[in-house]
Amino acid sequence: MAHKHGVPVVMDVADRLPLVPNPYLSRGVDMVAYSGGKIIRGPQTAGMLVGRKDLVEAAFMNSAPHHAFARAMKVSKEEVAGMVKAIEMLRSGKRNRDAEDAEWRAWFRHITDVVSKVPGVSGEIIEPKDKAYYPTMKVVWDPRKIGISAGEVGKQLLEGEPRIMTHAGMREGDEASEMLLRPAAMWAGEYKVVADRLHEILSKAPGPRSKPHRAAPSGDVSGLWESVVQFKIGTARHTFYLDAKGNELSGEYTGRLVKGPLKGHVDGDRVQFHSRGRIEGTSLEYTYKGTVEGKKMSGTVDLGEYGMASFTATRKA
Repeated sequence: MAHKHGVPVVMDVADRLPLVPNPYLSRGVDMVAYSGGKIIRGPQTAGMLVGRKDLVEAAFMNSAPHHAFARAMKVSKEEVAGMVKAIEMLRSGKRNRDAEDAEWRAWFRHITDVVSKVPGVSGEIIEPKDKAYYPTMKVVWDPRKIGISAGEVGKQLLEGEPRIMTHAGMREGDEASEMLLRPAAMWAGEYKVVADRLHEILSKAPGPRSKPHRAAPSGDVSGLWESVVQFKIGTARHTFYLDAKGNELSGEYTGRLVKGPLKGHVDGDRVQFHSRGRIEGTSLEYTYKGTVEGKKMSGTVDLGEYGMASFTATRKA
């Protein structure tokens, strides 16, 4: 459909393996972009753009070292050399992808053996659908036995010793009872550290949580609110519509860039709700925690990876 209107198509397949022949170019895509630092295992800030020669040349003319659109997005000579070497190792057979996948599955089996010693915890290997990807795994726990969320697990992993960054808890309010592990960012032996830390956190987690007791709402917060969000620098006006049913909140959030449903609760005069939306490849998170007094509300906004903000809101007629 894009080609009918003369529009070229570029695929972002950052974490895929650059196969030959290329499965995306062979199906009509014009350009394909790969990350250097994922499964290619080259420099993190390098990458590769392949496809139509005229478009790749145009991208080069608009990139460093030329004074053009992407002048600021420089890739050093050292990173270029590292990227070339990483591709050479893939294409020459010095890296055996089948052997790597087999090694990673062995890591996952070890992690599963360790974490499953905690009653209610299990592991699952997720096999790739094609040769361009690699096996991953999920660690799953029974919330009826273990009263900890994926967000809390992620926070403890990141704040513990050693610090471990995972996909768990990438956003506040992640109440899932499972987390994904990818092997490509781990060095040999690190899987044992991950397994031990997960076992430690999950074995020390509290039992199942009782349903929270919340005070009756101090007033009806239903309606349309206009919020002034104060960022580190600058402000923006967002709106949110709240529909209160007892202590439960639902509704819709409208930011400057995204719109999406919201969900939360009221506890006396305290209000908390969360919404998220996507723009291009970015997820924007908004977790409001505030105090309401009549037609006024104020508090903080957790923006996930973008830090914290504060807000004041007024209910509109």
